[in-house]
Amino acid sequence: MSTPKFKIKDRIRKVKSNECITHQARYSQVAEAIKKNINRCGTIIDCITKKDKRGRTYFYYYVLWEDTKTISLHCQNRLALEKDL
Repeated sequence: MSTPKFKIKDRIRKVKSNECITHQARYSQVAEAIKKNINRCGTIIDCITKKDKRGRTYFYYYVLWEDTKTISLHCQNRLALEKDL
C-alpha cells in the first residue's frame, strides 16, 4: 500500500498541468484559466482513500483554496508542497 504525501494543514500549491486544446476558439479561454491557476495556494483539510477496480489505493485531499474560499477534492499527484515549488 502506498503512503500519503501530505498531512492535514499542510500548505500546498496546484501543479501546473499541460492542457490539450483541440478547438481554436477555446484556446484563449483555456489559456486564461491556466494562468489563473498556476499560483493557486491552499491548505489540506482532509484526506480520503479510494480504490480502483484492481484494488489499488489512491489518496485524495480536500483542499481549501485561498483565492476562492472553496473546498475541492484533488488527487495527490496534482498537488505539491508550497516550499517545494
